[in-house]
Amino acid sequence: MDWAKVSAIIAFIVIIILVGYYNQVYLYFLPSYTQIHNILSTNKFRIDRVIINSTGIYIEASNKMSETITIYNITGPDLWLQKVQVIPPNSIDNFRLSYSNLTQLEENIAKGVENVSITIGIGELNVTEVVSI
Repeated sequence: MDWAKVSAIIAFIVIIILVGYYNQVYLYFLPSYTQIHNILSTNKFRIDRVIINSTGIYIEASNKMSETITIYNITGPDLWLQKVQVIPPNSIDNFRLSYSNLTQLEENIAKGVENVSITIGIGELNVTEVVSI
């Protein structure tokens, strides 16, 4: 057997292993991708009302999913979540964000430069995202 045949066989085996590995990784992440896609496309978690007063920012959120949503953290330069908030399946709940300087917060929001980091858990999936508001 010459080296060309040996090299071709080794390359074929490596490709088969890589394809198998890719399929396993794909199948591992598919449920998480499906869960995120369902959340974004179905509007099952939404903010219903926001009230701002001198004691904080109060948010009413609806969870119309069959999974519990846990809001672990919301932080920005001028605001933060007081404590972890758990929103049970098929329910509406309220939580409060505190702020350090309301005037500065309003200016940053008006300019679109208030970068807020949000960490939530949906079932067994945790997601962290930074958004500008």
